Amino acid sequence: MSLFHDDRIFRKRDFRTDSPEPGEYTACTFEDCVFAGVDLSDLRFVECVFRRCDLSNTKLYRTSLREVRFEACKMLGLRLDSAHAFGLSIAAETCMLDHGVFHKVNLGKSTFHACSFQSADFTECLAEGAVLRNCTLTGADFTGARLVNADLRGSTGFAADPRTTAVQGLRLDADQLPGLVAAFGVRVG
Repeated sequence: MSLFHDDRIFRKRDFRTDSPEPGEYTACTFEDCVFAGVDLSDLRFVECVFRRCDLSNTKLYRTSLREVRFEACKMLGLRLDSAHAFGLSIAAETCMLDHGVFHKVNLGKSTFHACSFQSADFTECLAEGAVLRNCTLTGADFTGARLVNADLRGSTGFAADPRTTAVQGLRLDADQLPGLVAAFGVRVG
């Protein structure tokens, strides 16, 4: 049985012991909740906000995330590659997404500000027009990704080989250029 949860606020809930009810969550707010390792498969989140939540290693198989906002969340090891691809649109600010998997995920409608993506897998990611501003990208793998017209200004640790990563129109700061030319053996400075 699928339930609809509209405009509800969930505060300080530990969903590891109190599993979320199946169904669709629309315009709901989750504050200081723990979802670490919880199976959220087949749930739908539309126009929801997650604040200071722990979603580390959460299972998102066929989970819909449409116009969802994450603020100061811990999302270590999150696998967006298993989430429902249709309509995926997320915004994240000051979140920890280290070791996340975005393999072949379409992030074109997504924005990330001041997030950490250390050692994240962006291989073959479709990030055309995506915004990853002031993020930490140290050790992130962008092999085969499409970063066409993406905006990575202010981000640190960015490195990609333009021979295997589409970078036309990519917006970077001047101090990020070494991350692109290193593949050619060029040293800047």
